[in-house]
Amino acid sequence: MAQPIEAGPDDGRPHVTAGRSVAEMRAAYERSFSLCQDVLLHWEGLTVQWALGLREIGSHIGRNADVNIRALFDLAEQQAQARSASEIAALQGRFLQEQSERMAAQFEELESLVSSQVRTLQDEFRQGFGR
Repeated sequence: MAQPIEAGPDDGRPHVTAGRSVAEMRAAYERSFSLCQDVLLHWEGLTVQWALGLREIGSHIGRNADVNIRALFDLAEQQAQARSASEIAALQGRFLQEQSERMAAQFEELESLVSSQVRTLQDEFRQGFGR
């Protein structure tokens, strides 16, 4: 709180006390402004990190989709070359088993990636606002 403008016993000049109050208010403003800049920079960093995390997750999903679609094309080619209905059924059964295992692994990887991204953002958020 600013000191009132009044003459002290040793100083009969009110402008000296007022000057000190202005200097104190300026210093408080500078500290507040600096803190605001720090907060904005922190939010900017979180936003960039969040965007990069989403990009990584999207890339991972895209790679998984590519693997799965290519597996379907491989199955289609194998079925086109099959000589009997029982061979087609066997191909489909093997494909379903392999695809189930592949997708389970893909979901585990994706869950781990998303969890890691969320933990990183939570940690960054806490660090920035736990000061």
